[in-house]
Amino acid sequence: MIEEDHGVELAAQVARQLVVFLRRSSTQPQFSATLKSQTAEKRSLRELQPWLADNLNGDLSVEALAKLVAMSSSAGVQPVHPPGR
Repeated sequence: MIEEDHGVELAAQVARQLVVFLRRSSTQPQFSATLKSQTAEKRSLRELQPWLADNLNGDLSVEALAKLVAMSSSAGVQPVHPPGR
């Protein structure tokens, strides 16, 4: 509900405040990698993250994942050139 009414960032801030760990040292920060990963700007990427956890034995190639989120498998990839070229 918070995400729909106020956006991903505020929803993530609220979720971080509600995270409670069973055990953690007093010097360890209250942090959830799962919550952090859910703040992707693109909805398709946010939806992909839980899908990955449920499909670890499936095809997780770049091409397959790109197809799931309707992106090019080379989106944002810069070609690597050897030094001196």
